[in-house]
Amino acid sequence: MLTDRAIPAPGWQITSKPLPGLEKIEDAADIARGVSQEGISVVLLGTDTEQRLTRIDWVDGHESVTKEASDVFSVSDYRDWTSEFPFRYGIDEKTVNLFYNTTDRLRVTDMPDGPVVVVADAELQQLPSNIIRIGDDFAGQKRPMASAPSLSWLKAARANPPATNGRMVAWISQEDRLGETFVAIAARISEALEKHGIGLDTGPVIPRNLAESELVIVTAHGGLGLDGRFFQRVSDEGRLVTTGRELAASLRNVGVVVLFVCSGGRADKVPDAVTTTGLAKAILDQGCSAVVASPWPLDSVVTYQWLPTFLANWMTGMTLIEANFLANQHVAKALGAEPAKALAMHVYGDPLRLHRSKSKEVG
Repeated sequence: MLTDRAIPAPGWQITSKPLPGLEKIEDAADIARGVSQEGISVVLLGTDTEQRLTRIDWVDGHESVTKEASDVFSVSDYRDWTSEFPFRYGIDEKTVNLFYNTTDRLRVTDMPDGPVVVVADAELQQLPSNIIRIGDDFAGQKRPMASAPSLSWLKAARANPPATNGRMVAWISQEDRLGETFVAIAARISEALEKHGIGLDTGPVIPRNLAESELVIVTAHGGLGLDGRFFQRVSDEGRLVTTGRELAASLRNVGVVVLFVCSGGRADKVPDAVTTTGLAKAILDQGCSAVVASPWPLDSVVTYQWLPTFLANWMTGMTLIEANFLANQHVAKALGAEPAKALAMHVYGDPLRLHRSKSKEVG
């Protein structure tokens, strides 16, 4: 009841439709039970009236409830954390053990093994699932992790995935005044794109034919507001400056959107409302199945280390959550286990999304 339900049911065509209502608490349990029998565990996170984190794990249709002690997960510490993080993880390269020190009281005592989708209340959705602490480890180091806005949305996404046209495209804007970063990324990912039949669009404006594609990969700069919160703009290294909403609107009913966009996976709670805002959320609002993005500023070297492994696995039948996990594992081996790089790419939305040639087998 505390999750983000201010989001349309996925796969809408002309007019967005609200998610089906939950008539009783048992409805949510039924959804979690059903999803947990599809080869993925469901972890629900919320805070109670005593400001303690409550965790409900659903594994293979079975439920367990845990109330975390305040010295394990401190709600007040978490609220302080949101004033600087996760943004600072992508820009602070000098502070030693930054991830570990700042998440010391953002732990859970345990979490199911294997793939896990986290459905958290709207406030807690600001904490990326990959970096939830379990002891001295981060969840995303040991198991595939994903986040979904609500159980109702997840059920609808599994039942009604977007009917895509199978097209796959990458967009990296190139202009005469283009800087070196995007040139390097385009050169280094071109082989992987060609291998998997993914077209590369280098036009200086958002392509008009992205809607209903099976896969869209976007490389751009992302910008937050002056207070370091709330995703606001998308730009290239030339003259293009637009809003996240405009980019999202161009991605109607895309199967999977990969964002090489700084803070593209960031979520901020809307003040005085039980909902979140951000670029990934805006894309899910447009009927898409899933977004893979970083919640903090993304180091450009991650893009060409992560993408070939991700494509090799997702295109050959792995679920989205598993393909992302293996790609992150490759980044850790290639660049070191620093979470800012090795845990940057997160899955938001339907974690079990398969490439279209395989997706007819599910849902």
